[in-house]
Amino acid sequence: MKRFVQVAGVLSSRNIALGLFIAGISLISAMALTGCSSTPRGLAHKAYRPVAERVLVKQDLATAQFAREVSLMGDGQSSYFASSPLGSELTVTARPFYLSGLGEKCRQAAAAGAVSSSDGVTQIFAVCEQSDGSWRYVAPLTAPYSGEAY
Repeated sequence: MKRFVQVAGVLSSRNIALGLFIAGISLISAMALTGCSSTPRGLAHKAYRPVAERVLVKQDLATAQFAREVSLMGDGQSSYFASSPLGSELTVTARPFYLSGLGEKCRQAAAAGAVSSSDGVTQIFAVCEQSDGSWRYVAPLTAPYSGEAY
């Protein structure tokens, strides 16, 4: 009988410890949930569309003039440029306008010729209209494409 009381005592100590543990977890959970609901962004929070920050890009006069001339070209029109930000003696073919991720009106164009002193290389670049009405040149993001398979 004495042994049974000891076993029952151990079991009840474990039960008490387990009960206290569960109560502690419940209390912590309740406090955490209460803290979340009291944040300033609660249910009355109104989401706003993010606004892209437009910074005017300063470019030298020759680059700005090149960008403006490309912007004035018609879709599919090609023009020869003795000099440009891409190099000298090249032919630029205008592609259609598009709206950039920053909300700017842009035009993609292809430049072929002696670009960076590599004959026959075509580079795709863009010109974009800035908030002040000027046009800026956007350099190619990729390496020159020679038309050969990799």
